[in-house]
Amino acid sequence: DVNTILAIAARAITFAEGQQQLRYARAQETSEDLARRNSKLSSALMEMQAKQVSALNVMQARVKALEQELEIERGQGASLHTKLQHESRQKRRLEDECAMLEQRRVHRNTFVANTLKPQPRVAIRNDAPGPPGHAPPARA
Repeated sequence: DVNTILAIAARAITFAEGQQQLRYARAQETSEDLARRNSKLSSALMEMQAKQVSALNVMQARVKALEQELEIERGQGASLHTKLQHESRQKRRLEDECAMLEQRRVHRNTFVANTLKPQPRVAIRNDAPGPPGHAPPARA
């Protein structure tokens, strides 16, 4: 009978609509769940990026501080190098002066030793001939 067929068809359509509404509700829930997850992931990503930017800023500040410290140490190193060169020149001057004073001392000691050395006494005889071209002393 037609009414029975229409009743069965109406039930089938109602069942299909119910199934479609269930799928739609599940899809809606899935979409909302994905939106929540996406929001959480986005927040976590933003937080992670903020931490990384902060860490990067700290590292850049450390690098800059180390570069400044290195520049200061380079300046101090150059200053120490200049001071070392100056002290090295002074040392050479003092060594030269010491050598000169030692040389003078040796010459002075040699002179004093030669001066104080007993000289052999030479007896001069009046009858001894003198140097060539020199007449012997006259006798009285």
